[in-house]
Amino acid sequence: MSKTKSNPMLVVATVGLMSFLGVTTETSMNVTFPTLMRTFHVSMSTIQWVTAGYLLAAAW
Repeated sequence: MSKTKSNPMLVVATVGLMSFLGVTTETSMNVTFPTLMRTFHVSMSTIQWVTAGYLLAAAW
């Protein structure tokens, strides 16, 4: 068995980066709503459901 040392600051930096990327992804999806509605000829509620599904899948 090998023991590895973990750097707590690396863990904190990684969690911070992933949180920032999650917020950026969510924001970019919200900005594209009008374009997605026009492109796929669907309602706002449909785009919101698809986005919610995407964010749940990305978070898993």
